[in-house]
Amino acid sequence: MSTKITTRWAFNVNEWNPSDEVIISIGPLILRNIDSTINHFVFYSIEDAKLALIGRCLMRLLFCKLYKSNWKSIKFSRTTENKPILVGEFFVKPDFDLVINFNISHHGDWVVLVAGENSLIGVDLMKVELPFNQTIDEFFETLKEQFSDYEWNAIKNPNHTRFQQLHQFYQYWCLKESYVKAVGLGLTLDLKSIEFRLSNETPNLTGNTQLTKSKTKLFIENKFQPEWKFEESYLDELHCVCISYNVMEEGKNNIKFEKIHIEEIIKFAEKFIGIALTDSLDELIQMEKITPQLAMKVLVQFDKSITEALDNKVRSKATFKAGHLHTYRFCDEVWTFIIKNPNFKLDSSEPSVLVDKIKIVACNSKKPGEAENKS
Repeated sequence: MSTKITTRWAFNVNEWNPSDEVIISIGPLILRNIDSTINHFVFYSIEDAKLALIGRCLMRLLFCKLYKSNWKSIKFSRTTENKPILVGEFFVKPDFDLVINFNISHHGDWVVLVAGENSLIGVDLMKVELPFNQTIDEFFETLKEQFSDYEWNAIKNPNHTRFQQLHQFYQYWCLKESYVKAVGLGLTLDLKSIEFRLSNETPNLTGNTQLTKSKTKLFIENKFQPEWKFEESYLDELHCVCISYNVMEEGKNNIKFEKIHIEEIIKFAEKFIGIALTDSLDELIQMEKITPQLAMKVLVQFDKSITEALDNKVRSKATFKAGHLHTYRFCDEVWTFIIKNPNFKLDSSEPSVLVDKIKIVACNSKKPGEAENKS
């Protein structure tokens, strides 16, 4: 059975600046009270909403780009340990027998996704930064019990500066969490029993983006685990990332992360922001974090914001020539038309586009009470 890492993607959210109309409608709700496998984070800012939205889109892009799935047909869920999983059938071939494992992480300025075939895989990303309202010593003391004596001595190496010690701490933390995410055991795993021993490779303590370390070893209850491999690298000077995987073919790893841009996502997406928003709202309803009524209010606001953005910012126009009317319906002052074989033409030199069918929904644009009085 072939095993390999198929994907290492990284997205810098600072390079994506969507309109306020899109982000404001989802920012306060998209990731509120979501548990991670080790820490407990609460997100409220627009930047966090961007991270969540891109994470969703990268998961969809994985199955669209690599496995030829339709963007809208993909559905995700989570295990009891909160690990994202694909649900339902999506592959082109009915006899497709690969087991696809994937994992995402986001922190600071980046979102990362990794995926592997026929192997467990996990990833963790952390921005190396000073703790909020704590000294480094206070920060270390609160988490010291999560590390073995060997690991803690490596973190607190007296030959390193305080900031180098902080880098070393985050690297060990990424290793632990990436492994926990790969095996999917969550909080049931005693982190102190998972011990990582670094090799004699050049230390990567200052954010060296040209270096990938791959010879770290894992010991569980002091027993070496040779089937587990690790990749440690930096996306920039402050963002360290670790990948954990097992049963991989030797000699085909240690590849750098590929940087993904928003244009790559849009190329594969069909109304990608709306789909990702619906996914996130469905997940929050299943977790009983919001009510279906609140989700509907969010979608209504989303539709309103998109409509206003289209009216104010889109300058291109399109015309279409209808083939023939297939079905129509009128209910509660709303007309619905199904038109077959329409031919679309943009206001440009682009050729016209023939599609199978379209649905047109039309309603009264006037608000109640604005209709003209007729004598």
